Order: sequence, then C-alpha cells, then structure tokens
Amino acid sequence: MKKWKLLVCLVAMSIFSLSAGVSLADEIVVGFSGPLSGPAAEYGQDIVSGIDMAVKELNADGGITVAGKKYTFKLERLDDRADPVQAVNNARRLKGGKAIAVFNGVFTTIAPLLKINEEKGNEFIVMAYTSTPKLEDLGNSLLVGTTVTFMPYLHTYADWALKKGWKKCAMVTTLGAYGDENRAVFREVWTKKGGIITADKPANYYTETDFSAPLAAAIATNPDVMLIGGPSATTALVVEQARSMGFKGGFMMIDQAKQDYMAKLLGGTQQMGNLIGTGGVVSVPMPGASTFEKKFVEQYKKMVTWECALNYTGMHALA
Repeated sequence: MKKWKLLVCLVAMSIFSLSAGVSLADEIVVGFSGPLSGPAAEYGQDIVSGIDMAVKELNADGGITVAGKKYTFKLERLDDRADPVQAVNNARRLKGGKAIAVFNGVFTTIAPLLKINEEKGNEFIVMAYTSTPKLEDLGNSLLVGTTVTFMPYLHTYADWALKKGWKKCAMVTTLGAYGDENRAVFREVWTKKGGIITADKPANYYTETDFSAPLAAAIATNPDVMLIGGPSATTALVVEQARSMGFKGGFMMIDQAKQDYMAKLLGGTQQMGNLIGTGGVVSVPMPGASTFEKKFVEQYKKMVTWECALNYTGMHALA
C-alpha cells in the first residue's frame, strides 16, 4: 500500500510540475507508442483499447481539475513496431504535441524512453506496462509501473512443473530485454530447484511468424517441457508449430502470453495440452472483473486481456 500511495503521489506531483505544458489548453494529452502493426499488433491494440476506454470514462465524467481548472483527456497513438529507435522518435513527437505521459508495453522500447523522459524542459511520464524486475532499479523519477514483476510466476512455474515430473526444459521465448531477463532468471530458478536446461533458442515474437528453426533445435534435445512466450498471437503460432513438429511435452508460458486468448486463436485448449501460465482476467475472482468484461466487450467487440484491464486502471491512476 505504501508503494501504491507513493506512485499516486508521484503521478500527482508530476502532473502539477508539467502543467505548464497544458495551461493554455482545455485538454491533457496522453500518448501511446507500441506495436500497432506486424505480428504483435493485437498486443499493442489491447493496451490502446484499455487506455481509450478509461479516457472515454474520465471525459464522460467531466475530466479532472488541476489548479482550479477543468481538463479532459486526449489520447494520441503511434506505431513503433517494438523498435527502440522508432519508440524514441514517437515519444519526442508526442511530447512535441504536449503529451504529459507516454504509455508503452515492451521493455525493449521502454528502456530507451527512460533515457530521455527526464530531459530538462522536455519531461514526460513513462507509463510502463512490463513485468521485468529491472524496472524497479532504474531510479527514474517520472516512471510508473502498471503491473507486477514476473518473479513470483517463474518460481511457481518451476515448482508446479517439477511436481509434474518435468525435469528437462528447453527455452524458446521472445528476444529482447524482457525475454532475455525472463530466460536468465528462469535458468537460475529452475537449476537451483533441480531442473535441467537442455536448450536456449530465443526468437523474435514481435517480427517473426516462422519458428521452425528454434523449435527444431529445442525439440532435438528431447525436453519434457518448453518455456515459451511473448505476445499471445505469436505464442499461439509457437504452440501450433511445435505440435505439428511432433512435440508432445508440456508448455510453460511467460506472463506476457495469455492462455485464454490463445485458446480462442487455436480453437480450444487441445493443442496447448498440459500447460502452465497466467490466468485470464475473468478467471480471477475479483468483484469488478465481470463488470469490466461486459463493458469492454460491448465497446470493443473483443475479449478482455490483462493488457486491456491493467492499462485501463493505469490511465485512471494517472488521472
């Protein structure tokens, strides 16, 4: 609770310190930079949809009051295809358009934003949707993390998998800072608990659709289970391709991939088989989950994911 209170105070102070950028207007601009095209487009669009839903609610309620003046919100969105250079260019463009905050959901592109968002006279808040633990160590005063770290997941995955008798694991997760850290941490956790890593064959889940080469190399080591994951849509392709190549073992999915969304893409859970991953929004017994799902589906005609839900709450927290 102390951490959350600190974050809320940080956001409030940041908005007041940046209010000069919006003092002549009736709108507060917030930006999004992320993958809106390419294989990871659905992931980026889910984040945008959550922010958009919150902005519409806030504006319908009259917006917010800053220093005695009423403001509504305006969302600007730009595609960076998970490219760090483009993400920085987008952030500068959004800041030039008076954005006081930029949402981003890929640590590979969040990290370079944190090198520019404290520049004097060009400050903006980074609303970071990433579970990498490194986020907490960066010491950036204009940073808000909108989800939990992946550490509890990896320890739980390892415990459950070893109880199933899975000892040999091949890793075929996404490339990039988030995936690299996941693999490094999981290797340490898994081997300390008595497991064996048979292969480490990452692939770019943001740009690729053919994963046959890394999967073939991983399957050749005869693993009991594979650690996979990145955006849900491409993770579904990895599952489908692994099964078509004859892999009959289990899967563990890092937290970015969501099994309920993948089941929809794969036409059910049969191909996923014996799988360990994070639960969906509506499978967690929270009082607001079903209400949020109903509202979201009515507006956006697609299923709810954590990307939608946590960036929705992130936008409300920012406001």
